[in-house]
Amino acid sequence: MRRWWIVVLLIVVIGAAVTTMRGRRTPAAPVETTPALVPVEVAMAQTGTVARTVEVSGTVTSARLAEIFPTIGGRVIRVYVKDGARVTAGQPLVELDATEQRAELAQAEAAAAAAEARLAALESGLRPQERQQ
Repeated sequence: MRRWWIVVLLIVVIGAAVTTMRGRRTPAAPVETTPALVPVEVAMAQTGTVARTVEVSGTVTSARLAEIFPTIGGRVIRVYVKDGARVTAGQPLVELDATEQRAELAQAEAAAAAAEARLAALESGLRPQERQQ
């Protein structure tokens, strides 16, 4: 326990000595400097417009972006709007080739007509008991 007191006392004494030595230093004599002369231009104040122009380069992007996908696939025949143009809801953007869809429609209509003809043939040739079933 006694050693600790001696160590603490030595630290305090060394700190006091360092502080005292710093205080005894004499400051260096100030060096006289003459201020540099700056040439100035004097003018009368006038009212007017101050225009400030800043030229910058960058990229502009839209705050909203809509990706548009067709509900059916096909070959594009005609484009009605240019890239980046403003469009409204329901406005046609492109026209697709409908040749395949027309062929599929004709095929479906033919299949429906054939089914109706079969039904009519079955209904006309059946006995009353078979029609009820």
